[in-house]
Amino acid sequence: MVNFKFFEFGKVVSAKFQQELVKERVKDTPAETQNKYQPGDFVLFQRDPAVPRPSKLSSPYTGPYEVIQQLKNDVECRHVVMGNIKVLHVTRLKLFVGSREEAYKAALLDADQFVIRKIHYWRGDPAKRSGMFFYVEFDDGDKILLPYSKDLSSSAQFEEFVYSEPQLFPLRFNAADAPKRITAMRKEPIRNVQLHDVFYLDLRYWGYDWFDTLDLPNAYATTYVVLCEYLAWHTHGRYRYVQVRCPLFDENLSDLWHHYYVYVYGSIRTLTDAHTLIDEQFCLLYPDILPPRNRERLFHEFVSRV
Repeated sequence: MVNFKFFEFGKVVSAKFQQELVKERVKDTPAETQNKYQPGDFVLFQRDPAVPRPSKLSSPYTGPYEVIQQLKNDVECRHVVMGNIKVLHVTRLKLFVGSREEAYKAALLDADQFVIRKIHYWRGDPAKRSGMFFYVEFDDGDKILLPYSKDLSSSAQFEEFVYSEPQLFPLRFNAADAPKRITAMRKEPIRNVQLHDVFYLDLRYWGYDWFDTLDLPNAYATTYVVLCEYLAWHTHGRYRYVQVRCPLFDENLSDLWHHYYVYVYGSIRTLTDAHTLIDEQFCLLYPDILPPRNRERLFHEFVSRV
């Protein structure tokens, strides 16, 4: 369990000063077009007075939030630390007067947690988010494998991470919307693919649960990939698919790929330090990587060549 860090925050601003600031901002604006909160303003949101506070020491306000826009009485805001966006009613907001640094420190206390510095890697099946884990580094240097949670998924760092990992496409949306987004993407035409283009396919394509059983070194800190190529086009009805071949495994993949698969699994075009390329010698060390129907033949062929 993560130990929470608390910050001293002692700047007190009178209500009178805040009211004067609001009055000054809107004095030259007709009442019917007044927009009291401008993008970039910091605001505090009043807790529901009818609901008991989490503790007697809890502030009657949450935040600060940074204003994105105000439409009539609805103010769209982003939490300064967590990064989650909420639409808040103007009658329960008040200005937070202070610097961005002060707003940040206050928001840390409100969020009651360390700031996430970076998410390094993930494990699990993106289609089953409740079973996923993320290796998270916090601003104090602690690194912890955390399960998927609402708090984690609402952070700005999580959003940035899932957008950087095509396989995590379903996690960009809530659980109800994700299948609809995937279905829509499957129907889109395949783009930026030429026959005989090569790419590097994550070994997890053959099964997330199966990959877990391989017990490979640094299994999630590095992405194990095999070289593949786009082999041939296939048309079914009004949709076009592409056939993929894996030369190392001497097989054509059984699935014909639509646009969603091309995006999710075909995005690694260049190897980096984050990847480990599987070759014949590696297959001899971990023969369970080889497809069952070709395993014995390929194993003996690799022995003869390595």
